[in-house]
Amino acid sequence: MFSSVWKILKKPCQKSETVAGQHFVECDNCETDSAQYFCKSCTGNLCENCKKTHETKRLTQDHVVVLLSKYKSDPFVCQNSKKGKCPCKVKESLKHEREKIESHWVPFLEKMQEEEESKKKLLSDKVSDVKTEIEEHFDQIIVKITSRKEETIRNFEEEKQNATNAIDKTILEIKENTRKFEDRKDEIRNILAREDEDLQNSMCMKIKEEKLTPNRMSYEVEDFCPGSLENNIVQQIFGKPPAIHETVQHNWFVNWMFSKLEKIEIKSPI
Repeated sequence: MFSSVWKILKKPCQKSETVAGQHFVECDNCETDSAQYFCKSCTGNLCENCKKTHETKRLTQDHVVVLLSKYKSDPFVCQNSKKGKCPCKVKESLKHEREKIESHWVPFLEKMQEEEESKKKLLSDKVSDVKTEIEEHFDQIIVKITSRKEETIRNFEEEKQNATNAIDKTILEIKENTRKFEDRKDEIRNILAREDEDLQNSMCMKIKEEKLTPNRMSYEVEDFCPGSLENNIVQQIFGKPPAIHETVQHNWFVNWMFSKLEKIEIKSPI
């Protein structure tokens, strides 16, 4: 009998064929069924039934629940997140706004500033030319109208100064608006550097670009028209005084940009 038992013990055991099953992840709630979802808000695995219960309870109905397989492949995925409360959507919208500021609005305002600088120089050059004509003409007039000459030049200089001051004011406004866009860029960078859960409390009102485009004035220097020196009437000798006419310069380029570019709309996720 012992010999028979010994033979049985010595006989090599055959390896049983087993089928390797998939890795089983248990539901953290019921601890029974297989988990198919992952709650990013409370970091727990959920089965199908527990997920439904999780989404109906008042304390957990706003939690962000994603597919477990999607979460494992990409922990930052935002599948099935509540509309308007997904940090990724907020980031994408902020990046879009930053790109518009960098590629369109800042270069546009910089170009506008260059045009104003050029306008001021042309205005100054033209006024200088007209002043020369006035001085050459007045050199031929008798002393009795010298006071008229000085008054005319003084008034013309005042008009030039007023126009120059208006242009300088526009340039300062453009610089200030450019600074606001740069500040907004820095603000967006700081928001994007924060944790996702802080983004909801970090949003602020967007910049209204249409209000940051100043109304610009256009100036035209009228040529000096001297009178005939043969006429004894002082006014006719003096001629028509020069003047600088101020007119509103329409921002056609702004309207064109608004027709081509979509408006930047950043809405708070709250």
